[in-house]
Amino acid sequence: MNTTAIFFCDANDVEAPDPKPLRTIAEISGIDADTVEDRKRSQVVPCQSFKFLELVAFIALLYRIVWECASAVNVFVKES
Repeated sequence: MNTTAIFFCDANDVEAPDPKPLRTIAEISGIDADTVEDRKRSQVVPCQSFKFLELVAFIALLYRIVWECASAVNVFVKES
């Protein structure tokens, strides 16, 4: 198995390439190209999706409480 490692010294500061030329080429070619910044902007804010899950968890908790109470009442009625 061949392994290649690339090491960068502090003197060789590597900068990210400018995506604008690639974007213009992609737009001319009809290719949809997204950068990391585009994806970050298009993602849903995590708090908005968690609010729905919090509501579902709360409803499940209420359902469990009602179920346990009904079960306890059922046992009490059967024993008396």
